[in-house]
Parts: sequence; C-alpha cells; structure tokens
Amino acid sequence: WIIKEFNNLKKTGDKTFAIIYAILLICNMFCSVLLRNQQFYYGALAGMRMRIASSGLLFNKVLTLNQKSLAKTTSGQIFNLLSTDVRRFEMSFMYVHYFWIGSIHCIVVLTLMYVIAGYPALVTVAIMFVLNILQALSGRFMSNIKLKMSQDTDQRVKLISNVISGIKAIKVYVWESTFLKAIFETRARETKRMMYVRLCQSFYHSQLMYQRDLGFLFFYIANIYLTSSFDPQTLSSYYIYTIMGLINALFLSLTLFLPPSIQAIADLNVTCERLRNFLNLD
Repeated sequence: WIIKEFNNLKKTGDKTFAIIYAILLICNMFCSVLLRNQQFYYGALAGMRMRIASSGLLFNKVLTLNQKSLAKTTSGQIFNLLSTDVRRFEMSFMYVHYFWIGSIHCIVVLTLMYVIAGYPALVTVAIMFVLNILQALSGRFMSNIKLKMSQDTDQRVKLISNVISGIKAIKVYVWESTFLKAIFETRARETKRMMYVRLCQSFYHSQLMYQRDLGFLFFYIANIYLTSSFDPQTLSSYYIYTIMGLINALFLSLTLFLPPSIQAIADLNVTCERLRNFLNLD
C-alpha cells in the first residue's frame, strides 16, 4: 500500500495516505519488537519455573526410593536428569507457542499471496512446505537420537561410577582393560550419535541461508510458466516488493520460528518421558 500510494503521487499529489500507511508500518514494527521480546521473556520465565519444579520433584523422589529402585539408578543418571534434561524446559518454552502462531500466520500470508499473485504463490509455498517437512523429519530423527544419546550417557556415567567405587577390586583382578574397553565403546556410540545430531542441526541452519531466496526464485519461474502471457505489471515495484514482503513474512513464521517450535515440542516429549520413567520408580 505504501509503494502504491507513492506511485500514485504523480496522479493525485496527495501524500496523506502514504504518510498514514508509513506511520502505521513503523508502529507495527515497533509493537512487534516489544511484544516478541516480552513473549521470549515470559516463555523463558515459565521454562525456568518448570525446571525448578521438576528438580524439586526429582529431589523428593530420590529421598523416597527403596533399595530395589536405588540399585537400578546411579548418581550419574540423576545428575544427567538435573543438569541436561530439565534444562530443555527453559529453551523449549520460548518457542512452543509459535506452533499455533506460525500456523495462523502461514494461512493469512498464503491467502494474501494467492489473492495478489494467484497460482505461482501456491508453488512457492509448496516448495517451502517441502523443505519444512524435511526439517520436521530431521527434527524427529534428532529427538530419537538425543534420547538414545542420553541413555548412552547414563550408561557411561554408571560405568565410570562403578569403576571409581570398585577400583580396588579392579586393580587386584587386573580388569582395567575390560572396563576401559566398555567405557570407550559407550563413548564411541555417544559421540557417533552426537555427530548425527550436529548434522541434523547443520541441515536446519543451512536452510536459513537459502530458503527465502529459493522461494522467490521459484515464484518467478512459476509466474513465467503458469501464465499464458507475460504481464509487465509483474515487474512493477509494487508487485515485486509486495511479494518479497509476503515471502519474508512467510519465511519468519514457516522457517525461522515454526521448526524450532516443532523441535521444542519433540524435546519436551523426550524430557517428559525420561522424567516420567524415573518418577514411576517405587
């Protein structure tokens, strides 16, 4: 609207609506920055409270465990739950609401793009959806790997704890090489799964670099091949900057915030499952 009003200045000479639209745009950006900052702040605050509450539950559960359950757990496993698992609450709660906010935002932006551009907009959104589906699959794969990696970490810490507590017997019977081999094998599995997690994270972050430009490229390719005759209006500043703004808005909701929210939900499921398994002990 702002670009359209400035283009109409030669015909009407009236700057009123252009100035009003510019002021509204500035106010919108200012409110967006303030509200987003507050959303992250209160999300982190809720995650911190959840972390403290979960730590309290774990502490009370440790005090009430019987001897049979204590034999199944180790101090390393409890330390891993308190230091690694409950920490995910702080980061996950900052992004979890973008799951429904991003969905509504995507529907609104998609409707505007279809009204302005037609079918080429659907091609652009389809390409971005395919890339985000790949992100979601990689996020689910990464959550499964994180769960197995946490189990390997618990096993490694348990082995080290057993070695420290029984070091005299190990020295007497010369079992150093056996325990060392077991610890190295567990650490190797843990490192291998950590490498897979980093590969999934690199795939996610690489899409932040090219997905927006790739969507704009596919939009103009579809605009050329899906229209029967080339319209010079598609090269106007109003058309180009409007589509670029909508693709940027779609990129923010669909790529920048929606995948972290899906990953946050997956991490919360993994954390809650590990906490539930520990709290269900007798």
